[in-house]
Amino acid sequence: IFPAEACAATGLDNPTFHNICPVLAFGDSGKGKHIICPRDGKMGCSIVDAVEGQHRGRATHFVSWCWDYSLDEFTGSIGSWLLKENLCPDDTFLWVCFFCNNQYRIKDTGSQVAAQELRSTFEHSLEQVGQMVIMLNDFVDPMYISRAW
Repeated sequence: IFPAEACAATGLDNPTFHNICPVLAFGDSGKGKHIICPRDGKMGCSIVDAVEGQHRGRATHFVSWCWDYSLDEFTGSIGSWLLKENLCPDDTFLWVCFFCNNQYRIKDTGSQVAAQELRSTFEHSLEQVGQMVIMLNDFVDPMYISRAW
């Protein structure tokens, strides 16, 4: 569902997550725009809080990746990993910053505050989940190792 929605919202065949964020993660067309966030009680929530219950659950794996990846790279990597690890997609719930962090709050806070809160959020989430998957878009020269953090 999400890939088709992301392509339609951006008007691109294979957008990056930088392209997708302003049209689905925050802003007037964001999925959580008119939904109260269950963590702070304010209007505007994360994508994971905006989707139907059957599409979310307690995270089984924390995904470390970068927003420069294209939608095809992201979905292809996840699909390949699920097959390789023989995991059932219905029982596998991924903690992915793009979907789990409330982009409305990140956009609203100053960069210094946001960076400190994000560090805390990432540390806590990884501790709670306990398993990390690192996504590389290329084996020889992955974007992942050249990202800012």
